[in-house]
Amino acid sequence: MNSVKKSMARESSLSGRAITTTRSWLSRQREIWLDYVIIFGMFAVVYAAIARFNSLYYHDSAHYLARALWYSGMSQQDAFDVVYRMHVANGWEPTATIQGLFDWGLVAPRVVLPFISVPFIWLFGTIGFAVTTGIVTFLLIFSLYKFLSGRYGRAAAVVAVVLMQSSFLIMVFCVGMLTESLSALWGVATLAAAFRYQRDPRVRWVVVMVS
Repeated sequence: MNSVKKSMARESSLSGRAITTTRSWLSRQREIWLDYVIIFGMFAVVYAAIARFNSLYYHDSAHYLARALWYSGMSQQDAFDVVYRMHVANGWEPTATIQGLFDWGLVAPRVVLPFISVPFIWLFGTIGFAVTTGIVTFLLIFSLYKFLSGRYGRAAAVVAVVLMQSSFLIMVFCVGMLTESLSALWGVATLAAAFRYQRDPRVRWVVVMVS
């Protein structure tokens, strides 16, 4: 009987700590809600403007999109046909062969973005690749804000992220069907791990930096 009471007391204590931690976290988020409104409101406007008035598909997008379609279950021939039509529709000179599309040495090793885009390809079709890069860019902005605000304060972080999003070229390459946003997110994670390693020199931070 005593063991049951002790177990219940322990569970109650853990539950209480979890609730307290959650409330504390929510309270901290309420303090910075205006920062989120500014940076993510701007992101929504910029993403919508690029999608509406510019393009999300570029010359190198063919290689990544074809690989994503292949990973999602298409044959290489069918994927080639899809991106061939998209290339022509967007005014680009299409790649002439399947081998040139899938095996070009510069982009062939870049398999992470096509792989993680597969669920969105299943849900939304080819535009799912742009949904993926949009989500990755969202995570990039959030990560960059968190990293900068932790080191230099909220105001500096908001200014830096707003300036980044004010650059047409940066945002076009981030939200477009390209790997730049994922590479930038990797860069922020590496930089954060490097600074963390300075305070806490453990092997796991080295693993993050070199992964």
